[in-house]
Amino acid sequence: MTKTIYGNIIKSKTNNDVSQFLNSKPVFSIYNPENEAENFCKIITHSEKNFFVTTGMAQAYHIFALQKHFPDSKILILEKYIEDFYKNEFSKTYNKLKQNSNIIFSTVDTLEQDLIDNYLPATDGDFIYRSLRSWIAQNNDLEKIINTKINNALKIIKDDYSVQSHL
Repeated sequence: MTKTIYGNIIKSKTNNDVSQFLNSKPVFSIYNPENEAENFCKIITHSEKNFFVTTGMAQAYHIFALQKHFPDSKILILEKYIEDFYKNEFSKTYNKLKQNSNIIFSTVDTLEQDLIDNYLPATDGDFIYRSLRSWIAQNNDLEKIINTKINNALKIIKDDYSVQSHL
């Protein structure tokens, strides 16, 4: 049996696909997911180049909006299960995203190492963790784990950067 947190796909009022979680709650707005994604990107940052970590892919409205507003930034997309990136319903989205070398696919299990392997503060800019509220609400048992893994990875990165700077 394939592991997944996603269920059916419905249409929004603007006729866009919107995934539902297994409990039938929508991942994105059922009214206008593209407008919701634009609001998601209203981030106070002093840099055009950042390293974003965000939760959930599905139709990736929020990820495409981040790419539009921060084209030189890296974006790590976090899912609970690796299988959720490869679902047939998301194959077009996944294939489009994987063409961008600034996109990193990660799971909660691999998050810490993926951050260590991919985030270089000197070249990648500010670190910004921005989760989809719907994804965190669906996976609230993972929020503390995600924050712990992020903090552990950032400490390792900072310590390594400090050593390299000293040398």
